Amino acid sequence: MSDAGSSTIGASRGAPSKAFLSLLDTSDSTIVGLDKSGIRTAEDLEGEKLALSPGEA
Repeated sequence: MSDAGSSTIGASRGAPSKAFLSLLDTSDSTIVGLDKSGIRTAEDLEGEKLALSPGEA
């Protein structure tokens, strides 16, 4: 089992693969923070730094 990012990286490195997928009309990404951050809405993220990780299974 793998997400699209990991599958793409594997395929680009020559890994044999077959993909079965489901397309979503929403993102499965989540933003997580501590209560003390004060971030409660998307607007609160303006000017903040965000970190993203590459796809993982």
